[in-house]
Amino acid sequence: MSFTNLLLNMSVRKKLFSGFGLVLIITLAIVWVGQSALQTTLQRIDILLGVSSIDGKLNQARQQEKNFLLRDDDQYMQQAINLADETQQQAKIAEGKMLYPETKAMMRTVQDDLQGYREKLVTLKQSTDASKTAQAAMEAAARSALERFSALEARLRKAAVEQIRSTGDQASIDVLNHANQANSMAMELLEARRQEKNFLLRKDEKYATQLQQHFASLEQKGVVLTRTLSNPDDQADVEAAMVQLQQYSEQFGNTRKAIDGYNATEQDMTQRAREVAASSNKSLEMQMALLNSDASRAKTMLFGAAAIAFVLGVLCALVITRMIVGPLQR
Repeated sequence: MSFTNLLLNMSVRKKLFSGFGLVLIITLAIVWVGQSALQTTLQRIDILLGVSSIDGKLNQARQQEKNFLLRDDDQYMQQAINLADETQQQAKIAEGKMLYPETKAMMRTVQDDLQGYREKLVTLKQSTDASKTAQAAMEAAARSALERFSALEARLRKAAVEQIRSTGDQASIDVLNHANQANSMAMELLEARRQEKNFLLRKDEKYATQLQQHFASLEQKGVVLTRTLSNPDDQADVEAAMVQLQQYSEQFGNTRKAIDGYNATEQDMTQRAREVAASSNKSLEMQMALLNSDASRAKTMLFGAAAIAFVLGVLCALVITRMIVGPLQR
């Protein structure tokens, strides 16, 4: 039995039910297509919001980073590290929601850059701590050396005055010269400290060079003063002061290294943050493009389904009407 004969032998009730059933199936198909398109769009928007939040958290982390650099407060650094961890976790969640390999690869790049940024934050904290420790040790050594030079100068000057009053011989004049040498070293050490502060404030190498020149000059003066002194106690004081001066010089070298590491780390950290922002923006652009593509595809599918439904509905109406009206006319 052919399909046409089957339709002709159907009762009017079955024909009507078949026609309305076909229309209902077409309507359900359109609803299913619309629901699928809407679900895809909502999923894409969720991913888009997740990627967008990465930029927001990264900006917050960078703000806390700058607060740490300006205020030297560890709480800001800890907040920056926590935000970097949260951003990395957000990127991992966004990767899990993505469908296309290229977008997943882009999000993995974001995660790698975030990990690098976090590591640079930790390194910056370590460099800052090392710089603080070196500066504290440098301060203590410089103060100790200055105190010894000042004490030696005062003692020698007092001894010279007493000898001049009592004898007026050449030995008294020599002791006074020694006191003047100790005073000169103390004054030069103060000038060295001024250059040290200039270097720490301005990070200019010319002040570091001048400070190194003062170290060399003080070392030479210390050797000369030690050789000319005859009192073992005075010699011991000069030698102790020179030991402190050597520690001062070494700690300044450690401070320079810490500052160099700090500057390099800050530059690397900034570069890492820029890479994260660039990757995040690129991923955001890709998600926006995919969202627009999905929206266009959904619109095309809906219009296509509506057109097909319209054509099928018209054909169905014509066929059923013909099958019903034809027998009635006969």
